[in-house]
Amino acid sequence: LFRSTSTPNSILRHQLIQPLFKPRLALFALLLAVAGLLAAGRAGAVGTWTPLANPAPDSIGLMLQLSDGTVMCQGYLNTNWYRLTPDTNGSYANGAWTNLAPSHDSRLYCSSQVLRDGRVLIAGGEYGSGTNGSAEVYQPTNDTWTLTPPAGVIISDAGSTVLPNGNVMVAPVEEGGSLDTLIFNIVSNTWSFGPQLL
Repeated sequence: LFRSTSTPNSILRHQLIQPLFKPRLALFALLLAVAGLLAAGRAGAVGTWTPLANPAPDSIGLMLQLSDGTVMCQGYLNTNWYRLTPDTNGSYANGAWTNLAPSHDSRLYCSSQVLRDGRVLIAGGEYGSGTNGSAEVYQPTNDTWTLTPPAGVIISDAGSTVLPNGNVMVAPVEEGGSLDTLIFNIVSNTWSFGPQLL
């Protein structure tokens, strides 16, 4: 039995249990109830935007929330990185910006993942000097970037995900119909080919 409290026609919910000789009315009531639930869900999802009290020091191209709750941000198509730290009340809108160490390569539309141990992997990119397939790992505990060994293929505008074992899969590695995937091993800091896409 569906019940929608957000629709003025909620009285029609009783029609759902009418005998089978009224199937059209029951279907109509069901559709009305579902529509009411969807409308209520949309209304509950409405939010507001709040400008930052301290604007970002650069145009921002990529943002990642780190395991400590701060937000790591890349300058748009450059090697500059920044950290947004919320204030003592947990407000990001009133947070403060600090500079982080610059990455080796500039990137835009790259693969990016926060690893389980808190480090950050970024790889490839559609634009910037990282389009040659380079990848690097950021260590937030000492604010350093380390290039990974070469992946052996171009990593362009590729998606990525953290696998159940903590490693990262990047796929597809190149634009234009490549079926290859790559796996980054977070322990050995090495790349290997994963299963091909169908």
